[in-house]
Amino acid sequence: MATKGKKKAKAAATVNIPAPGTFMPPMSADENKGPKLETCEVGPFRLKGVKVDFAQYTEDQIQEMIAWAKENDAYVVEDKGLFSWRKEAKRDWFILRWT
Repeated sequence: MATKGKKKAKAAATVNIPAPGTFMPPMSADENKGPKLETCEVGPFRLKGVKVDFAQYTEDQIQEMIAWAKENDAYVVEDKGLFSWRKEAKRDWFILRWT
């Protein structure tokens, strides 16, 4: 009995890479809205921190934010809107929660 050869199918994928100098449109207003938080380093030990512009939040949100941060081991400078943690992961949780 003769066996016929089987053809192996090859899959080809193409990746489109934009040419250098290609214009990328800016984000739309919907993608760019929401409160802005700045990451920073706080104090002589350069702890991982966040600077918050309290003008973007209501008074209730600010009090909730401060309470949440203190419950999660943050050092809080309320009058400057600074929050800092010893671990970067806790700062990231704060950012995820408040953006």
